[in-house]
Amino acid sequence: MKNIVFLFCCFVAFPCASQTSLSSVDEAWEMALAHNPDKEVYLLRISQAKQEYKTSKSYLYPSLSTVFSGQNNLQIPQTPVPGILFGSTEDFVFTKFGTQFAYNAGLQMSYSLFDWQQKTQSNLAKQQIALKEAEMFAFQQTLMEQVAQSYYAALLAQNSLEISRRDLLLADSLVLFATQKLSEGLIDALALNQSKINRQTIQESILQSQNLLQESHENLKLMLGLSLQDSLILREEIADLISYEGIDLGGYKDRALDVYKAQTLLSEWEIKNAKSNYFPKVSLSSSLLIQQFRNDFGISFSGDDWQPNQFITLNFNLPITNRAREGEYKNSLIKRQISELSYQTEARKSETETQELMRNFYYNYDLAENKKTMFDLYNQNLTLTKQKYEQGLTSMESYLKVFEDYLRAENAYMSQMLNLLTARAFIKARR
Repeated sequence: MKNIVFLFCCFVAFPCASQTSLSSVDEAWEMALAHNPDKEVYLLRISQAKQEYKTSKSYLYPSLSTVFSGQNNLQIPQTPVPGILFGSTEDFVFTKFGTQFAYNAGLQMSYSLFDWQQKTQSNLAKQQIALKEAEMFAFQQTLMEQVAQSYYAALLAQNSLEISRRDLLLADSLVLFATQKLSEGLIDALALNQSKINRQTIQESILQSQNLLQESHENLKLMLGLSLQDSLILREEIADLISYEGIDLGGYKDRALDVYKAQTLLSEWEIKNAKSNYFPKVSLSSSLLIQQFRNDFGISFSGDDWQPNQFITLNFNLPITNRAREGEYKNSLIKRQISELSYQTEARKSETETQELMRNFYYNYDLAENKKTMFDLYNQNLTLTKQKYEQGLTSMESYLKVFEDYLRAENAYMSQMLNLLTARAFIKARR
């Protein structure tokens, strides 16, 4: 029983980690766009903007409210009336009209017939939706770039580890051979030291690849919405990525540029909104009330004690002058100029960056092909030299020299592949 309880506690404390397998960067993108936690924030902002737009359209509908008020006339003013009405010889007689207490109850309705400011503010809210959507798409582009960089870095580190571990086996055997040859007096200590240096170089490369692999996996898990305890497996082959497949900017676009365009359109509506401050407002209000007047404190709910009071009011409001509104209009003009200049500047930068991305990719593609060919040739030389050494046709020094050249070619190939895959990531992210 104690063992069962212990196992249950371990299961609760250390939940089972899931395993995720990725065969391409497209699968990583699909997962990131579906589960990235930061994207949820952008979706909520869009929902918020849509709700604000719905709220801004409330001016299209009448508003209805119930009212109840009570008034205590502490001092009823005297009103002059012609004395003849009261049989007085005086020209005017001052008298009081009304009661001390008055009550009003009923319905009030108001409706805007013409309010250009409310209309432009509603359009502003609608443009805010477009801006938030553009910001989300720009974020998705950046997210895809970051996911691709981490994915390719992890793939490269994984491939480098496999090669380096094979190299380490060969380096260990060379150290053993060199130690034996030195004891036999067939080589000097220089050759033995070189074999050890090669082994240390490989071990250093393994440590660097392990660190890069772990760091890339952690970044990927964060962007894919996985926990750090989850297992991540990449199944794509590095050699398959030296190709032009999927590399075309013809139908691609820089989503970050859409944000500046949306901001420019927003500034146009802000100008219209500032202008609307000078437009008249026309509204209609209606009150359906009943009133009760009393000279003593209290209230009666009898229908005979309440008198109807119903009226309709047409309101017309025309602004004449307002310094604050003038300043708001001038500021909106400046803001539009800033938005237009920013958009034009970013458009030129984006066009230049697009050309640089393609040029950089083709440059790194040609170099990667060349480095891959050289690496394969050095690998063949290493295999041939090993055979010659085992047959006694070459010296230990020559064998070590070929192995050293092979390690340099391997390092150059891996470095160039990282450059190529980084360029590939930025291009494919703009789909």
